[in-house]
Amino acid sequence: MAIQMIRETFGVDIQEIPRIKVFLEKNLVQWGVRENDLYDILLACDEAATNIVMHAYRHADEAKKNSDSIMLTVKKKRNVVEVILKDEGESFDPDSTPAPDMKLNLAGLRKGGFGVYLMKSLMNRIRYRCQDGRNITVMLKVLSS
Repeated sequence: MAIQMIRETFGVDIQEIPRIKVFLEKNLVQWGVRENDLYDILLACDEAATNIVMHAYRHADEAKKNSDSIMLTVKKKRNVVEVILKDEGESFDPDSTPAPDMKLNLAGLRKGGFGVYLMKSLMNRIRYRCQDGRNITVMLKVLSS
């Protein structure tokens, strides 16, 4: 079976996140990805892209934000979808993020912290590396039969 693949570049801007979702959804539906798996992938990618924009570029000036991009590659082979996001923002290792503490969040002592946890819960595997000044996040989803 051949590998299906799509690739697109998006700007480093919160306004681009909906464009990423539309692009992904259109292609994953064409590939026959079922609704539950589709929404897991869309939500995980939304979180990953939002983290890139909000955290990897939080100290970047407008010139860097305008010149950099998020490269999205999605591959499907048999029952596995692989999503790869590449950017040139500040490095960040999702494994260094502590699990969210609901008590601290409810008490107002901690804000957020659910994005990486959610991504790990929705996808079967997440890998991160920094290579040649680029952050590379790889997420795998085994599709339900």
